[in-house]
Amino acid sequence: MAIFANIGVAQNPSSEGQWSGPFTLGLFSNPPTVPVFDFNHAIVGNAPIIDYEIGHCCLIPQTNTVLVWNPQQTQFTPTGSFCSWYNDRTYRVWIVDPINQSFQTIDLFQVSPVDSDMFCSGHTWRKDGTLLIVGGNAGGQSTVVNSCIPSVRFANEGYIFDPATLTFTKTTMNKNRWYPTAFTQDNDSSFVIGGTPIQEWEYLPFGTSNWILESDPTNQTPFQSYPRIVQLSSGALFTAQDQANSYQAIESWTFTTSSPKLLKTHAALAQYHREDGTAVILHKQGANGLDRVIAFGGGPHASVGIAGTPLLPIPQTPTSIGAPYDSLKTVEEFYNFDPTGANPPSVQKKLQNSTNTGLNSFRQFCNSVTLPTGKVLLVGGAKNDYQWAINTGQPGAVGPIPILTPELFDPGSASNLDGSTQNMADQRVPRVYHSTSLLMPDARVLSMGGENVAGFLASRESFEIFSPPYLFQGARPRITVAPPASITYGNPISLTADSLNGLSKVVLIRPGAVTHAFDADQRYIELAFTSTQSGRVYSISATAPADSKIAPSGYYMLFVVSATSATITDGIPSVAAWVHL
Repeated sequence: MAIFANIGVAQNPSSEGQWSGPFTLGLFSNPPTVPVFDFNHAIVGNAPIIDYEIGHCCLIPQTNTVLVWNPQQTQFTPTGSFCSWYNDRTYRVWIVDPINQSFQTIDLFQVSPVDSDMFCSGHTWRKDGTLLIVGGNAGGQSTVVNSCIPSVRFANEGYIFDPATLTFTKTTMNKNRWYPTAFTQDNDSSFVIGGTPIQEWEYLPFGTSNWILESDPTNQTPFQSYPRIVQLSSGALFTAQDQANSYQAIESWTFTTSSPKLLKTHAALAQYHREDGTAVILHKQGANGLDRVIAFGGGPHASVGIAGTPLLPIPQTPTSIGAPYDSLKTVEEFYNFDPTGANPPSVQKKLQNSTNTGLNSFRQFCNSVTLPTGKVLLVGGAKNDYQWAINTGQPGAVGPIPILTPELFDPGSASNLDGSTQNMADQRVPRVYHSTSLLMPDARVLSMGGENVAGFLASRESFEIFSPPYLFQGARPRITVAPPASITYGNPISLTADSLNGLSKVVLIRPGAVTHAFDADQRYIELAFTSTQSGRVYSISATAPADSKIAPSGYYMLFVVSATSATITDGIPSVAAWVHL
């Protein structure tokens, strides 16, 4: 353990925050031995499961627990390729309680036969608190007992997980999808787009079992792998980046959601290829309401270099393995969206070589977590596109150069969009490709999983919990009279809070459902509110979001945040109350 001495321990928690952990759950302490197949599906031996990093993490509404899952793979011989494990029709998921460091195992074969590996799937929390999981590996062929890379079969299966009964109900899409993005629309439909190499998108109206397939009439939609798409308050859909390996200028597209047809192409709004970058949407209610979509990091796919020069100039000087493999430090913000889609949004670029320095570190494969204060915590990642550089055998290719130092990004106000960033306390364990991070109801941040990095404690099934600086700056406000369990659009929300330092914000945050450095479900909504004070007791009347375009139906965490002061830099959030909208 000496390797971790003085790593992850903040010298000043009130300014840098503090990590607890790492904690190892022991999910795979005794991995079973299973058959190993060759490319003709013949058994050639036996081996233990070797690839088991946790790559999907979803906060279960009304709890402090998360649903997690992973690939379950054995290794081919002699090629070294991987094969998904289905020999006994078992696919395991876990409900993890990070606070109590415990877990519960669910074997899906006890519920119904599983036809696909849910790894590399998309997921979204639905109106009724169930989780839709769509796509993944090896789809739709019940006679197939394994799926082999590179001959990967993409899955058209989906599963609806009910936390109340711990059961999974199967659903079937029109298209097989691998790396799709899924989220809940304003009409309560579950929307799915992307999934290599599918161009069409589809949606499942709530309360039905039939998926509806749509396509771009111009046949130009480039979305493939986990497009970073969010729903704007106008109801349109917007993407700041895409994961497609198309080596073309990343474009921003706007859709409608009532009938999802392409409205407008905004060419080259994003100035850099952001493979494995991340993005968030922030929304403030009231007269000064503003949608702000912010894209962070990412980088060019290594194959761009195979074809010649990078797509667009990369402003940094490579420090490790050379262009075009280094990640980006750039931040781009999109705002002033035209509801009709006729005009492109405004773009605020934050480049590392300009007056505004952007991020402090090159970041790829990092996660972005919106905090109750409205700031965004960037967790983990690597400085380089190590995976593809190694796989393509490029000169000078090295393993991951992990980033242990998180950054807290302050997007500024609606009138000051410059933003700023601050380094936080170092993590103890690298969290690179396939890692996950999300906000917990106690306003801490869970960071989990990821591929192993040589020289560090195994990260695949371990987790850490980050306490941001606001938890070391004084007494937390407390919600003493909870809001109604069910709230309705546009109506008042009554609650009472005890706060020594006043109140500055009432916010709604949707429970996380994160994978591959992105959470399409993540929504931060600052509510308009008034309050009356009696000593340190505040009677609050907040206004619920106007409609489901701003906040899709479902469960939300409601936080109250104290005022700032000379010693309270961001405001201090309460523990969340769960509400259903």
